[in-house]
Amino acid sequence: MKTYVERELDARGRIEVMKRPRVDFTSILDVVRPIVEAVETRGDDAVREYTRKFDECALAATTERVEDLPDPTLDADVQAAFDVAYDNIAAFHAAQARSGDVDVTTITFPQVHH
Repeated sequence: MKTYVERELDARGRIEVMKRPRVDFTSILDVVRPIVEAVETRGDDAVREYTRKFDECALAATTERVEDLPDPTLDADVQAAFDVAYDNIAAFHAAQARSGDVDVTTITFPQVHH
């Protein structure tokens, strides 16, 4: 992983580092669409089939009672990453809701030093 130090970057360099990668979702949708359609039409049978195929395990049931599950725990670094992502997404959508134009500053990943 490449690390960047913000104070060592000029304005153009900062823009380049913070660009989000472009993803061509066409090929992804071609793979996902039949799975979604199978689940819509065949329900739990399709869920069990794809779970066997992709996760290589057989489900005893397709639902769990939340009350029966242990309380979730996350590593502190993982929780911090989720918190940063949540704050970035919330800031972006709040700005988007106010106007069609979006100009939002978000917190970068720890690898980008300020």
